[in-house]
Amino acid sequence: MPESDLTDPFVHLANQPDFNPLQLMTELMSGETRFHSVFLAPFSPAFTSARNQYLADGSGPLVMIAEELARQGAPDPTTAARTMLTAAQGMCVVLIALDHGVSSVPQLFFGHLDPAMRAQMVMACGAEFPDAAGLEAALRDLSTRTVPPASGSASPSPIAWPALVAGPAFGDDLSTYWLELAAAVLEGLDEGLAGLGPMAGGGSRERMADLGWWVSQGILHTNNGATVDADDLELLVRCQLLAGEAAAAGQGIDALIRSGGADEESIIELVNAFADGAIRSGQVLPAGQWLASQLPAWNTALGGLYDLPLALLRIQAAAGVAADVLLPTARLLMAANRKAARNDLTKEPLWQVVVSSSESIDQHSDLLDTAAAALFLDRSTSFIVKRLEAKTLPWCTHAGQIRIPARALAAWQAVMLEFKLFD
Repeated sequence: MPESDLTDPFVHLANQPDFNPLQLMTELMSGETRFHSVFLAPFSPAFTSARNQYLADGSGPLVMIAEELARQGAPDPTTAARTMLTAAQGMCVVLIALDHGVSSVPQLFFGHLDPAMRAQMVMACGAEFPDAAGLEAALRDLSTRTVPPASGSASPSPIAWPALVAGPAFGDDLSTYWLELAAAVLEGLDEGLAGLGPMAGGGSRERMADLGWWVSQGILHTNNGATVDADDLELLVRCQLLAGEAAAAGQGIDALIRSGGADEESIIELVNAFADGAIRSGQVLPAGQWLASQLPAWNTALGGLYDLPLALLRIQAAAGVAADVLLPTARLLMAANRKAARNDLTKEPLWQVVVSSSESIDQHSDLLDTAAAALFLDRSTSFIVKRLEAKTLPWCTHAGQIRIPARALAAWQAVMLEFKLFD
């Protein structure tokens, strides 16, 4: 298969085989769509992991490549997919401006943008792309900056990250470009774009996470080590949270709180997003330990906000921690707002236990069925079933079955008893 044909199946990669950027625009947006910009970038951490997995054993999300190549009639799609992934040096990411936010079309980059490759990349964006000529011109501009050096000269990196940017939305200042792109990405999320239409399934979260990672890295790399100001730091933190970079985002939240550089409402949103990201990634135990260590200073700086211990309790509940860890957080919650705490602890579905990729649920604690849990609590089976249905006591999924981690259940029971929350 010629190298110039290799970008076409990539439109269907990364868990998004049915994504069509122009179908998204047609179905969801009534206003104008425009070519925003294009940039060359390194592989995201998620794509790097998927690529390594496929090259190692042919499994994982990038199996989609071979499947798409097979549909296109490739005689040996597995070999062709391996060849493509081995040859790729990074990503070429085309951005389309929507009424609110941006949409991305990521494609593989093979170290050059010759005319055939540029034509293939434009074609991969669809026949209805709003500015094919503009995209071709931007790619041609990038190609002049990716030509291999003359013989005997020093060889630069094939991707001068994050400087290789072109298109209508790119001016003369890289830092401004990445910050404005961050604002556009987050505007789309705030408007609910990421949860609509074809973008809601088939890899939308993965693609948005990749874009969040590229943008956050672009901001960091163009900042030249200087301190990011409060407004820009908030953009950076939100993009890091979108990318699943909870640890890095936590450091930014800490800097915002200690500097007084963000309002209370923004801090609450960021801390809640931090908790969501930690729970979604499964890295709940280290996230909870870190947040617990920061909470005293944050409470001092912010005056004891209710939402801070609530975020910590959500993470600790997801980690299935023991009672001696969970109870102090529940006490902080009660001290901050007793009425709200009673409601959240008994009605908010915050009790699902998750684990990191390095753990197994078996290592967490013994797993109980409803009958064993009823015996453990000295309650009826209907008591357990009712709360499982409402997701108001600890539970997890193990081997396709709903089970109740004993350690988490004991911690939950201690909270319920101390604050007299049983019916």
